[in-house]
Amino acid sequence: MCIQKLFFAGQLLLAALLPTTLLANPLSDKEHLVANGSGYVEAMPDYIQMELSITHTAATAAEAKKWVDEHTNNAIDAALNNGVKNEDMSATQLRIRPDYEYKDGERIYLGERVSRSVELKLRVLDKYGALIHALVESGISTFDSTLLDFDNRDTLQQQAQQKAILNARENAQRMAKGFGVKLGKIYQISEERFSTQGNYYHLAERNLLMDAPMKPHNSYSRLTISKQKVYGYISAVFYLEQ
Repeated sequence: MCIQKLFFAGQLLLAALLPTTLLANPLSDKEHLVANGSGYVEAMPDYIQMELSITHTAATAAEAKKWVDEHTNNAIDAALNNGVKNEDMSATQLRIRPDYEYKDGERIYLGERVSRSVELKLRVLDKYGALIHALVESGISTFDSTLLDFDNRDTLQQQAQQKAILNARENAQRMAKGFGVKLGKIYQISEERFSTQGNYYHLAERNLLMDAPMKPHNSYSRLTISKQKVYGYISAVFYLEQ
């Protein structure tokens, strides 16, 4: 079987494994080889980024707003008292809409619903447990997201991508040797970026919200944070030398 037929058949299998960005561009008609590479670096996160919501429904928008304003201020005070700096916090504008529930196919008006979101960064990671406890006691409605992240994410991403590039080249050389062919110049490169972050905190935070009335004061557990991985992925198309 000639080399061209061999790699044409291989394209059918490789198409299912290639990134969308690579599939968007046509592959070369010349004899070629596709190699994937991956790499990662590990680092301790610099901060925990959180988004939380304060929501309330009352007979009038003014009443609901008053409640939300009060509990937003309580949440901000709780954050400031537990390691969050003022410059690491921001609050969205108020959102106001009618609130309804449906019962037996009928829409029932409950009042005016007012909500506001607060975003914050905690850089003193040891205070995570105390912060969560204080926020729950302040009367927030939901924890919307919690992420571990890095101040130098771009640098870590570049390091991971460099490892992925080396891995892709090693894989290409290994496959070329196995097929008895010689690699030529690179025809096309595609990269994708992924990283592990701390979404797994949602369950613990939801449980704290549900159990808040039953928890004694200052009853919270500390959070153990380990190094996080930042990944890089590369797909490369190499020409084959004749």
